[in-house]
Amino acid sequence: MDLRGRLALITGASSGIGYVTALRLAEAEADVVLGYAHKEQAAQSLAEHIRQTGNQHGDASWMRMH
Repeated sequence: MDLRGRLALITGASSGIGYVTALRLAEAEADVVLGYAHKEQAAQSLAEHIRQTGNQHGDASWMRMH
């Protein structure tokens, strides 16, 4: 699936299903925004991992979800 040019907001992206979903969407070339509630470091680390290995055409960033 080619999601180039699409933006995905993933809540709960710092662990579990949200983490894996973020990785898969990045592999499909989507730009991903990783939402987290308490684990900023985990979300930031995932964004860096995606930038380095998982998404050649898009971007990854993170934001706190209240």
